[in-house]
Amino acid sequence: QWRDLGDVAPLGWPRLAGRLSGLDDWLEAFAIPMQFRHRAIADCLATAQLLLMVLPHASSIGAPTAGELVALSDSSRWLSRA
Repeated sequence: QWRDLGDVAPLGWPRLAGRLSGLDDWLEAFAIPMQFRHRAIADCLATAQLLLMVLPHASSIGAPTAGELVALSDSSRWLSRA
């Protein structure tokens, strides 16, 4: 399964969520450098670095395990459509 960190990251930083959207904004907010965008390996590396920022906050947003992070991502996506 894949997860969109754009669904999960706002849960850990709700104050940033209103002004950040998409991977580029989140990378900039955390000063994660991006040499190239929209190249598979570069996007993968950037996403992994963003995940390293999200994981320490996972318990505080109700997702202490990877499975719960997946479920939280799914519910966040569903709630954002409602």
